[in-house]
Amino acid sequence: ISLSTADLLCALIIIPLSFYSAIAQQNRDFLHDDSLICRCTAYLQIVLLSSTIYIFAWIGVDRYAAFMKPSRYESEHTLTRCKCWIAFSWITAILIACPILIAKMEVNYYRDFELCILNWSSTMAYSVTLAVLVLLPSICTILFTSTSIITALQKTEE
Repeated sequence: ISLSTADLLCALIIIPLSFYSAIAQQNRDFLHDDSLICRCTAYLQIVLLSSTIYIFAWIGVDRYAAFMKPSRYESEHTLTRCKCWIAFSWITAILIACPILIAKMEVNYYRDFELCILNWSSTMAYSVTLAVLVLLPSICTILFTSTSIITALQKTEE
């Protein structure tokens, strides 16, 4: 449901804004560099991307626990714990993206793509922080859990 929510928000907010900007000939300045709408769109994109990446990491942890510790899975991975993982993912994603709005980071509007994107070169420190807090732990988690499951599957085949 959480991944579906992220996709739904993208479909209901980001895509219509881009679509409107592309077809609205009379209002070509609807989206432009550093406009509030553009900044909010970039904020929402970072929130949705971060929450999706975190959710994929939690899915890896859940699958790892189900496969590697099946006898303890139901007692350790309760519905409440899963809800906490999802809440953590969304709250962390919302808070991590706040500097885009609060610090008024530079957001550029790319007319060719009809998309507002954070200017990564002017926000290098934030970009590195985002990578360290979102990508690094999630990728490590996904790699560890997937490798462990694949290794265990190969051992059972031998």
